[in-house]
Amino acid sequence: MITNHHRQTLLFIYIIFSSLFIIVLTSTCGGNCPDNTCATCICGSTKAFIPLENYCSFSTKWDHNCCKCIASRLSGGNVNWMQRIYDSKYQMDSYRIGIMKLNGKDKYGPTDCNNQNPKDFCDAAKNAKCAEQLYLKSGWNQPFWISEAKACGCLTANNLKI
Repeated sequence: MITNHHRQTLLFIYIIFSSLFIIVLTSTCGGNCPDNTCATCICGSTKAFIPLENYCSFSTKWDHNCCKCIASRLSGGNVNWMQRIYDSKYQMDSYRIGIMKLNGKDKYGPTDCNNQNPKDFCDAAKNAKCAEQLYLKSGWNQPFWISEAKACGCLTANNLKI
């Protein structure tokens, strides 16, 4: 016969094992995946910061103050920043990676940045090159940049600030 005490003990054990199972399946990757959703640590588990002035200087096409503000809000300048995104329509995972939250599977992205090895976006120069191409396509009006661009005052009436 199971007593209330046994039920409480079993419930406690179930909660502990369930919590451990969830923790094992997801990771913060040493703080690189702050929302704790990453199934793998594509950029490793060590934070790597680059001065945003240096990162934004990879391009002469965008406003450097906007770039610095947006990048700071997106990743804090952590080259190894990651976020796992699950696409229920296609039943697949993808990641936003690096200083400007890039994803090689974006329909918004330039073709030479699509289908890259996701680890490439952990490299500041490659990340900046693709970010610049996205910027040239539609300014700061990318779905994953727009709220930060608005907060930084980087969108004008036509959603572009050059």
